[in-house]
Amino acid sequence: MATTTFPIDPPLVLDADLLSCFLHTNHLALLGKLYPQAVILDVVRSEIDKVPSLRSALGQVTQSGWFSLRSVDVPSDEAAEYAFLTRKKRLPSPLGHGEVAVMAWVRYNGGTVGSNNLRDVRTYCQDNNLRFMTIRAIVADAVLNRKNLSMVDAESFWAAMLTKGRRLPCQTAQEAVDYYSTGRGKHHSIWLD
Repeated sequence: MATTTFPIDPPLVLDADLLSCFLHTNHLALLGKLYPQAVILDVVRSEIDKVPSLRSALGQVTQSGWFSLRSVDVPSDEAAEYAFLTRKKRLPSPLGHGEVAVMAWVRYNGGTVGSNNLRDVRTYCQDNNLRFMTIRAIVADAVLNRKNLSMVDAESFWAAMLTKGRRLPCQTAQEAVDYYSTGRGKHHSIWLD
């Protein structure tokens, strides 16, 4: 397999959708190995806390030190950006609170946006020169570069996500890895999908 580059600016800041891929499948240890000190924001934690099984899983792991819990502080530039992006009168429509918190936090504090919600994050990240990664890029990075995940384990993880109802861009981990290793994936200095 060819090696590809996944440039990220640490830390990886996770939205609820991306984080739940790991929570639903009991793969938080993998995420901790790949991106130590990834950031979970208070807004995202509140979204996760609404699902009892995910709240319990996240609660056990946050004490492990794998993740850094942060907040969108008021007053701050990121809080003002968060308020602007989530206001009800925003056209065409307000964005999700978790994605917005992550984007605003990364814009003013640095890091990489971790989100599967390309509809909400892609344009904002491109307009503000923010890097972002999706589950497809993370799985490919784990298999191709970091060697933290075998193809067999990647397929098991991918199948578990599909079983749990995660909306993914392809049906197998091999397709996700091939997207990058064959050159079909975009390797732009600003964003990854």
